[in-house]
Amino acid sequence: MDPIQKILNEYKTIAIVGASNNQERPSYQVAQYLQSKGFKIIPVNPMLAEVLGERSYPDVLAIPGTVDVVDIFRNPDAVPEIVEQAIAKKAKVVWMQPGAENMQAYERATQAGLQVIAGVCIKKEHQNQRGQSVANIKTASVKWVEGRAFQTHTGSGHTAMIEGANQQRGPSPMELILVGLAGCTAIDVLDILEKKRLQIAGLEVRVDGARAETAPMVYTNIDVVYTVRGKDIPASAVEQAIQLSEEKYCSVGVMLGKTAKINHRYEIIAD
Repeated sequence: MDPIQKILNEYKTIAIVGASNNQERPSYQVAQYLQSKGFKIIPVNPMLAEVLGERSYPDVLAIPGTVDVVDIFRNPDAVPEIVEQAIAKKAKVVWMQPGAENMQAYERATQAGLQVIAGVCIKKEHQNQRGQSVANIKTASVKWVEGRAFQTHTGSGHTAMIEGANQQRGPSPMELILVGLAGCTAIDVLDILEKKRLQIAGLEVRVDGARAETAPMVYTNIDVVYTVRGKDIPASAVEQAIQLSEEKYCSVGVMLGKTAKINHRYEIIAD
């Protein structure tokens, strides 16, 4: 079972750190949604007495009883202290909402045995889990043109040419697999870095794949090189974004990882 799906299925008591009574704030909208889906929400904000009919507490340690998930809506600088409170409270999960990611706190929580989710919204993930049976069905077809060239059609309405011989009309199917990996992880990394509010001016991903010498000649070794351009881009942020993509989000990479060793490296160019 997917780790996020497991969390959402098993844990029902969620502390909303940075809770708000402002209906325009993400913390209010997320808390309201979770409450409507049967989760027990516990607002945490020392400036408020109540949110959505639930008593608000000044910090995580002040909450009576057990807490399953500590969902954080705070600036990254405030997150390490909240993680320490989550550890002391014996919470099961620390969830850093987009914009709340802190690599040091991430590592501290992981070392303490907590599950950590970072850079994604718990509300959206719950919605995705509920709709995944339909959303995860993808379709594609090919139609022979001539020689070894085929016209492709996707369920999203796009077309392209592929060719299995000399690739004059389009890439080969195996090249498209590498394109899929490069595109999949590039989208992940860009999303994560932008959610950290970093100024990304450019991102390129190059993928080189070595195939087995005998049929079916699957990829056995893949090198992925990321080039990130921007202002004041921390190496730790890039490393974390790549790690999250490789281990959690990039479905193409996870599939290829069944047969190939996938290596990565990156460079950051100050813009």
